[in-house]
Amino acid sequence: MGTYKEQNYETKSMISASLKKLMKTKPFNKITVKQIIDDCGIVRNTFYYHFEDTTDLLRWTLREDALKKIPSIETNKDLGLVIDGFCSFVLDNRSLMLSIADSLSYYDLKRVFYKDLFAIIQQNINDAINAHSLTISNDFRQFFEDICCSALAPIFFDLLQAPNDTIVNKRISYAKALLLESIRSTLIYASNAKL
Repeated sequence: MGTYKEQNYETKSMISASLKKLMKTKPFNKITVKQIIDDCGIVRNTFYYHFEDTTDLLRWTLREDALKKIPSIETNKDLGLVIDGFCSFVLDNRSLMLSIADSLSYYDLKRVFYKDLFAIIQQNINDAINAHSLTISNDFRQFFEDICCSALAPIFFDLLQAPNDTIVNKRISYAKALLLESIRSTLIYASNAKL
């Protein structure tokens, strides 16, 4: 028998496997907690002990799958490399991602990606502030961190609509240029404007 942490991870993985199995036959927004718990043979309380809802489960599932393919996401603070990694993951899982995009609202899409990207965005904003010795209010900083994180989810799903790899690669370059340059220039502007 494994440690509590190992057992906890195994249970989450089992629940996640049921979600992935169900998503092969129906859209994500049509999958219920009852269907998931019936499929994996657990009780409702076990599900809610590990996850807030099905969107939280989806976020955990995607994060675990992404980390298996892109371990640097968890430790890498280079936003450009992280965007490359996430884009690669999204494209490698195109059919799953299209199903998710068709099933979720913009708010839910944001929830799926927000938690994992926020720390990276926050670190890049802090680095830009320190590198340029800027003075930014906490209110503006929080607003800007949220805007930057919110901008990434639609970018990932826009890639899925690209007709070929050449256009995908161009869009990834455009997204990185836009986000990375906008962080620096917006913070400089905000500091000069005393925001």
